[in-house]
Amino acid sequence: MYLKVEKGSELYTKFFEFQTRIDNARKQLKDLVLVPYGAENGASSRDAEFLFGPMIGVVFKEGELIDTTLWKQIKHRGNWYWYPKKKNKELLEKLKSVPTIKQKELCDIIKYEYLQEFEVDGQLKISFSFGYTYVRDKDVFLLDLRREAKFERSPDLIEITESEFYSYFPKES
Repeated sequence: MYLKVEKGSELYTKFFEFQTRIDNARKQLKDLVLVPYGAENGASSRDAEFLFGPMIGVVFKEGELIDTTLWKQIKHRGNWYWYPKKKNKELLEKLKSVPTIKQKELCDIIKYEYLQEFEVDGQLKISFSFGYTYVRDKDVFLLDLRREAKFERSPDLIEITESEFYSYFPKES
């Protein structure tokens, strides 16, 4: 099921405030850690419970010279990241200070039942959340939910077709 939330609605305001929190967390990560230390990106835990954070390390551009007096390499879920060494408490605190945002906080906006179970082709699937995208240049939020999903219906949630949903995204050439 594809839904959109348009500017001017109460639900839009809630989504916008939520998106602003994510944007601010990304900016804090960039300002405190990425730019000052030359890292390319932050690495989140990738646990299903979290939408953003907690930060487990950073990624540097390939071939980048890394100050190994500040950083150590760690492996998390099969990927290599750089994490501040214990003696570098200031950098460690900066990384830990980046806000963490949980999936459940997103679910609460539309009272989406967290950890829903669905049967798909005879297999039990668990849904932690739903897909959502903020299309900044169109000022609209798009949601992608399973048709069977349990959530609070609202007049602010406008059902749209699949083709309308994908029309908001640029076509790859």
